[in-house]
Amino acid sequence: MNKFIKFTLCTTVGISVLCGCNSKDVIDNSSDTSIVDSSETTALTDNNVQIANPWVDFNNLEDANLYAGTDLVLPEGFGFKEIRAIQNEMIEVCFDGYTIRSSKTDSKEDISGDYNTYSQKSESVISMIDITQYANSIDSLNVATWYADGYSYAFIADVDMNRSDAMDIVESFIVSNTMLF
Repeated sequence: MNKFIKFTLCTTVGISVLCGCNSKDVIDNSSDTSIVDSSETTALTDNNVQIANPWVDFNNLEDANLYAGTDLVLPEGFGFKEIRAIQNEMIEVCFDGYTIRSSKTDSKEDISGDYNTYSQKSESVISMIDITQYANSIDSLNVATWYADGYSYAFIADVDMNRSDAMDIVESFIVSNTMLF
């Protein structure tokens, strides 16, 4: 009888351990990692919480501007591929080969999100607006940033873009989005 109780007890404990390890939501505190069901919106990994994507996609500029609290105007004839925004913070419009960002701010901060190192940095002025340009060569342009009328702007090329073509795009956005005197 004693052997039967020991056998039953061992079997019950063994089944409990096996059933507990089959759960999708198991946290192993010894290694600070976790396995979380993929339907969860956040997961614990190395004691950090992953943040949800703040960008929301839009089909039109008007709704994106309202959501972001911006007033970005597209120059005439500029068709976009994608528009997205972060609520009350920033709008991003993607075109073929480049992206334009705008954020209402009191500072002249760089909102490009591009942290690459470029061999060329230069300054220029268009319509009394100072533009900082970053590139890998004198003939190309990768990033341009400027500040006007309470907004920071950024032009970000997908690849090295011809400087003249890129600056024509930047000038179009400056003219469309600033109050010229």
